[in-house]
Amino acid sequence: MSIKDDLLIAVMRVLPKNGLSRAMGMLAELRLPSPVMKAVLQAYVRGFKVDLADVAEPLHSFTNVDEFFTRRLREGTRPFDADPNVVLSPCDGEVVSAGPLSGNQLVQAKGRRYSLARFLEDSDLVPELTGGMQVTIYLSPRDYHRVHSPVGGKITGYRYVPGHLFPVNRAAVTRVEELFAVNERLITLVDSPDYGKVAVGMVGAYGVGHISVSYDEIRTNKGGAEVVRRDFDSPRSIAAGGEVGAFHFGSTVVLIFPPGRVELAPLRAGDKVKMGETIGKKLVRSQRLRIIPG
Repeated sequence: MSIKDDLLIAVMRVLPKNGLSRAMGMLAELRLPSPVMKAVLQAYVRGFKVDLADVAEPLHSFTNVDEFFTRRLREGTRPFDADPNVVLSPCDGEVVSAGPLSGNQLVQAKGRRYSLARFLEDSDLVPELTGGMQVTIYLSPRDYHRVHSPVGGKITGYRYVPGHLFPVNRAAVTRVEELFAVNERLITLVDSPDYGKVAVGMVGAYGVGHISVSYDEIRTNKGGAEVVRRDFDSPRSIAAGGEVGAFHFGSTVVLIFPPGRVELAPLRAGDKVKMGETIGKKLVRSQRLRIIPG
């Protein structure tokens, strides 16, 4: 155990994390003179070792830091399998955990679990996902910050749960109880004919802490405390690999699949993934029957 990490988390517990993150967000959206902005972004690229080869626009085209956080990729840099029987990685990042839920408990890290009910804040969804599969991916400051749908289907709604904005790095994951159910989060619901109802959870983190989605105008980290449960009268179609939303700084994605629908690739904690890589496949009917209890 690191004393430095313990101290960091102790300090974060008492800091006004959400307010500081909103202030950082305002700074990130500030437009600076071109030479100053170029110097800031060059320092960011060097400090976090960002690979500019994948970026769609040249560095000098970004007018503020937030634009660079949410940068788009050059076409063709994330090819993916168009087979509807495969599950795609929703983002670039590092696998935190992957595998079956233990009933209604998700894996946060080795030796730590958290409640599916608390994460979703929707009792109607819990029975559909209990006993399913989950994949958690951490996005570092160097990563591409947009999130995509792992499967094709229809976006039927979302759940926005205000909360804290602890960091989501390794120190926090191993020290903060139920971190992903404590931090602010926005969960997009994708109803897929092949995979059932899939939850694409975007978990906010300290530093800007803002999440936006491509299918609605909701903005997170506004200082409210009310859970928003919205179901669309007209669901919005989305293809596998279609954009769901963006983190305005790095954070974590939690995917949850219903039971008996997905066989995950052999993902291990620490594995690096890219958006569009195959991380699983659809279970065929005979495989589903074999895993039904009794």
